[in-house]
Parts: sequence; C-alpha cells; structure tokens
Amino acid sequence: MRFDFISSSLNDKSNKPGNLFGVLPAIGGLTFIFGLVLLSFFDPFLASMLVIAFCLYFLLRFIYSTLFIVLLQKRLLLEKTTDWMSRVKGFDNIHEYWRDLNWSETQLTPQEKASLSLHRKELEVLKASKQMPVSSSNIYHLLIIPFTDTFAEKLEERILSILSSKFPLERILIVVVLEGQVDSHVQDAVIELQKKYKNNFFDFFIIDSSGNLQGSQFAGSSVPVNAMQKIKEIFKDKDVYPEDVIVSALRLNVKLSHHHLSCLTYYYMVHPLRNQASFQFFPTYTDDIWGKSGIARVLNISSSFFQLIDSSNPQRLIPFSDFSISFKTLIDIGRTPLDLLIDPPAIFWEAFVYFDGSYELSPIYIKLPWDIVAERSVKNTIHKIYAQKQGHAAGIYKLPTLIKAFIKDSYIPTWKKIKYTLKLLEFYFFDTLWPVFFGFLAWLPALFVWPQFANMRLYYSSSRITLMISSLVFMNIFILIILCLMFLPKRKIKLSLSKVIGYVLQWFLIPFFGIFLTTIPALLVQIRLMKKSFSRNNQGVKAK
Repeated sequence: MRFDFISSSLNDKSNKPGNLFGVLPAIGGLTFIFGLVLLSFFDPFLASMLVIAFCLYFLLRFIYSTLFIVLLQKRLLLEKTTDWMSRVKGFDNIHEYWRDLNWSETQLTPQEKASLSLHRKELEVLKASKQMPVSSSNIYHLLIIPFTDTFAEKLEERILSILSSKFPLERILIVVVLEGQVDSHVQDAVIELQKKYKNNFFDFFIIDSSGNLQGSQFAGSSVPVNAMQKIKEIFKDKDVYPEDVIVSALRLNVKLSHHHLSCLTYYYMVHPLRNQASFQFFPTYTDDIWGKSGIARVLNISSSFFQLIDSSNPQRLIPFSDFSISFKTLIDIGRTPLDLLIDPPAIFWEAFVYFDGSYELSPIYIKLPWDIVAERSVKNTIHKIYAQKQGHAAGIYKLPTLIKAFIKDSYIPTWKKIKYTLKLLEFYFFDTLWPVFFGFLAWLPALFVWPQFANMRLYYSSSRITLMISSLVFMNIFILIILCLMFLPKRKIKLSLSKVIGYVLQWFLIPFFGIFLTTIPALLVQIRLMKKSFSRNNQGVKAK
C-alpha cells in the first residue's frame, strides 16, 4: 500500500481518525504546562506529587539512556580500528573468509577479538537467512549533495573527503543539487569542480531546480522525474541493478571519514533484508565545537538533546535526519533520490507502510560528525537554531497520515501500529516538554507548598517535599550534563580546574535555553497542527 507522506496534508476530510490524533500533541503539551501551573497555585501538594512522579520518570529514562550511550560508546571504540573494506570483500568468498577469521583470531588484541565476535554473529544471522549479498564489486553508491550559497566553500572539501574514501571511487556516482538561487560566480565554481573531479568517479553531474545554471543536466519543474530517469539509464547501461545501489543524502555540514562508505557498504550487505531497511549513522559533533563559544555549544545541544539520546537506543530509533536507503526501495515506493532532500522521515514512513511494517531503521556503528550552528552573532545563531528546530518539529505533521495508513493497512501487525504511534507521541511530547519542566514547572510546587501546610500538622512534610523535588531535579540535570559530555568529542588540550568548572556550569543553562529553542517552536508547530485538524474535522461535519 502506498501513501504520500511528503505532499500529504490535512485536506483529506475522510481522514477524521488521523486528524484527531493530530490534536493530541498540542492538547497534551498545553494541558501538561497549564495544568501544573494551576495545580501549583490551587493544590501544591498534588502538584508536588506529580512533579516527583515526572522527576522519577525522567531519572529512570536518563539512567536507561545512559546505559545505551555507554554501550554505544563501547561499540564505537571496538570498531574504531576495523578495516571495513576487508570485511566487505570477505563476502565475495565467504567460506575462505570464514577460515581466515579463525586463523587471524589468535593474533588479535582483546578489543579486536570482541569486534570479531560481533562480526561473526552478524555473519551467522546472514547465513541463516539465506539472503547472501552479491559480489562487493557490484555494489555502487549514489551520493546526493544539496548545495546552497551558505555552504559554498565546503563543496570541494566534501568532494575531497569522498576522494579519500576506502571505497572504490569508480563505483561512486555524485549528484550535486543546487537549491534556491545561487550567485553566478558560485555557479561557475561548481561547474569547475565538476570538470576537475568528474573523471575520478563513476559519474558526476549537477542538477539545478531554478533553471539558471548553464551546464547542469536538468533544470525546471520536471527535475526529479528527469533526474530519476537519467540515473536509471546510467546504471542500466553498466548492468547495475537497483538493489545493488545505496543512495545517501550528504549534507555539507557533516564531516565524512574515509571509512564512511565502506562501513555503510558492510552494514548494507550483512543485513538480511537490505532492501527493507534504512541505515542511519550515529550523529555527533565535530572537534570544532570546542572552538566555538560556550553559548553556541549550549544552544545547539539544548535544541537537539533528546534526538541525540534516542539515536543511541536501537529500540527507540526513529528517523529524524538523513539516512541511506536502497535505490530499489525508492523505486518500489515511487520516490526519487532527490526526495531524500525534501523530507527523509517521510520516505521512511512511506517504505514502512509499503512493506506492511516489515521495514526498519538500522543503526550503523560509526560516527557522523556534524558542525554546530554558530553564526557571527548570538542573535543569528539563535534565529538559525530556532528555524532548524521548527523544521524538526514539523515531522509531527506526518502523524495524521500515518494513523490513516495504519487504519487502512490491515497487514501491519496491531502491536507495531500501537508501538510506533506511542513512540512518536512520546518522542514529540517529551522532546518538547523536558526543558520547560526542569527549567520552570518543577520548581513551582516547592514555592507554594509551604504556605499550604503552615497551619497544619503536616507542616513538616512541606520541607521534605521541597527537598525531594530539588534533589530529583538536580540529580536529573547532573545526569543530563554527563550525557551531554559523553556526546562531545574529547578535547585535545587540557584545561585548568577553573575552566572545567566553568564548562560544567554552562550545562546547567541547557533546560532554560531549551524552553526558547525546543519547547516554544515545537509547541507552536503542534498548535498549528491542532488548528488544521479542528478546521478539517469541522468542514467534514458541515459537508454532511
């Protein structure tokens, strides 16, 4: 079953059940905030109990997340020296490769032995599935690189990082997509880069949706269809099958390692249902984060904290950024590679529904560092992060369409429908509300609980409640700080004790900045969704 998640809207009046779910995030968030505020004034004891319950929930979730992050860090450390390309080539003669693994085990370090043990288990699962991949020489990469004036100076840097890849360059097709209006001198520079590096790759061409660039293969409104046809023809001429092509969207604000493509190739080949999975790297920050101002670090982390945390837990992994996918899957669901630049999560949900729930987001255990948003002024930094967060929060618009798809598709197991619906609701609910909870709401009952018990026998309990709330809040924030530091790359230069203390104190500001850069933009998006859902439901009633 196919559903259009990219161009879907709430105009479908028949989607009344789905539109009703579009109301829940905003109602839940607003009820939570204003409910706790009112209870803190009129019934601070009940408000205190609720705050303690939520503090305990967040504490358990943070501890739970910490365990996954520790395991993730261990896995990343184990695979730090892995030769991914040799593992990829091992698929070409799996029986001989298996013997080589047995022989080499005696010469490995404990860390390498642990990595090899995990590798063996992955091969055993693949062998049991009887879904062995094709020869590694038949695997190709299609890299879609969006380009704007903002990142003009980084395009060549990205191309050079691809040139340093361990994966054979003659099996890499690069497509540079010009987004928006690009200055003429920048256009000339892009064409020069194409001429300079074209012969290094399988192919290299430019797409311009504005129709202004001379030398681009495609321009105008029919770009996606024409580009898709062109890509199909290129691979068909070389007898390359769609299921042997891995499509990736590479933003210019991410930093590729020379193992990136070979690691992706390995995880693609070792996955038994490689055409029914998307592959997502673990996002982290580049070393440049320590060269930016403390305010820029705190602003960036406060706006994406829960997204980074959930990416460390395979059971909670949902798409929120770019990922890689089989070219065959895109063809099956009726999408083009360029659609990955428009709305990657929508592509995932379309594939999930198309395969009746037998589709997953598979984690890849290698870091994908990205640059933090740091403009010349704090005002511009805040504005850009705010817009970025609104873009992430807009993913909630897909919820009504997803619910409609779940209702109509009887082949998706009921437990999966419930699981992913609750997962999305919880993700958007708590990703939105945790800053305002720790930065403001959690403290209100503690302020008003004293007067309520002033003339009662239970007066002594007010101080205990206040102390308990304060302790739980600070404990949560302390674990939050530890989690933040675990996400950051290690500093190469040692700091004095005073600077270390200053850095730690910066993290206490995360919940307060998060109110303005996480809670407010996300709530505004959810309120707009609620208004549209109400208006469409009312129109449906009047039409009857």
